[in-house]
Amino acid sequence: LQAVYPRPEDLPQFVGELEAMWAGQRLLTAKRLLPSVTGRPLRLMMTMSLPALDDADGTALVCLVDISEIDRLNAELDRSLARLRQANQELETFGKRAQQALDEGKLQLERFRLLRERDEAAKRLGFLFHRRERGSMVDPLELDAWLQRIDGHDASIARVLLRSSRPRAS
Repeated sequence: LQAVYPRPEDLPQFVGELEAMWAGQRLLTAKRLLPSVTGRPLRLMMTMSLPALDDADGTALVCLVDISEIDRLNAELDRSLARLRQANQELETFGKRAQQALDEGKLQLERFRLLRERDEAAKRLGFLFHRRERGSMVDPLELDAWLQRIDGHDASIARVLLRSSRPRAS
């Protein structure tokens, strides 16, 4: 037993194996840390075919597989995964900021478009007033329509300004 359970911390493993036999478990798999012939510690996956308690032979077949490299690769994979998660978080943050900048740019473009359309409507209304002052016939419904168009643009511009001044959720 000293070769398989060399340290006092190995006692729970030994007890676990005995409990598995007592419970009638026929197959036990456990990870173990044992020294190699050269003294280098090996991470081993131990699989045992446990004998029944009433088995006269009492032979337990044991298979030991060195999983040191697998554990090293798993640890390296975990570190890589942590770096990828961090990079993904940074990209998500950047994406949110970029989307906010794009949204703000769209609002500014919409505001400039509405300002331009309002200015064109005001220019048209000014032309109609000029014609009326010079004695030309101007339809009052047309004047009202252009005034309403300007009022509509002013309301739309106010809504765009309100949307662009709201704080963005991060």
